[in-house]
Amino acid sequence: QRAFDIAVEPTRVQVDAQRNAYLQVSFRMNWNADYARSLQEAIKAINQRTDCGGWFSICNNFETVITVGGTTSYFDDRVAFDLMHRHMLISRPVLEIRMLDVYDRTVTRECWDFQPLTQDQYTNTPLVSLGGKGVSISTGGRGVRGDIFLPLSALPTQNLNRVDVRAIRSAQCSQTQR
Repeated sequence: QRAFDIAVEPTRVQVDAQRNAYLQVSFRMNWNADYARSLQEAIKAINQRTDCGGWFSICNNFETVITVGGTTSYFDDRVAFDLMHRHMLISRPVLEIRMLDVYDRTVTRECWDFQPLTQDQYTNTPLVSLGGKGVSISTGGRGVRGDIFLPLSALPTQNLNRVDVRAIRSAQCSQTQR
C-alpha cells in the first residue's frame, strides 16, 4: 500500500438511464517516488550481469531483465522475476474504498478490482508489466486514472464526510467487487 500515491478527486453523484443514483469516486494512482527509488536501488544492488546495459554492450544469455523507471538490471535466474510476480500480481492487489463520517469513523468499506493493478484483462496502462523474460515498472508520467461507481441506495449517506482509496492485497478483503 505504501508503493502507491492515490489522489482522490472530488466525488460526484451520477444518475443512470434507469434513474439509479451512484457516487462516482474518481482518483489518480501512481508509483510513490520514494518507493520507486528504493526499488531501483535494490535491483541495482542485486544486478547479476553488470556487463549488460552499457551504451555499447552486447548482452546475451540472461534469464530476466527488470526495469524500474530508468534503471535496468539483468539476471541469470528467475528469482527476482518470480518475487516480483508473486508480490505484484499473484498477491492480487485491489483498491480499498472506505467512506468516513464527520467523526472519521469508517461507515462502509469495499474492495474493487482495478485493471492496471490486477491485469485480469488487457489494459494499456498497467502499473507493472510482467511477461516473457521481463518486468517493467514505469515510474514517470501522470499515472493512471480510475472511476468507481458506488450505488447510493446501498450507502448510509448520513454524516458522510470523505472517501479514502488505498491499495491492499486481496487477502485483506473478504469480498472484492468488479
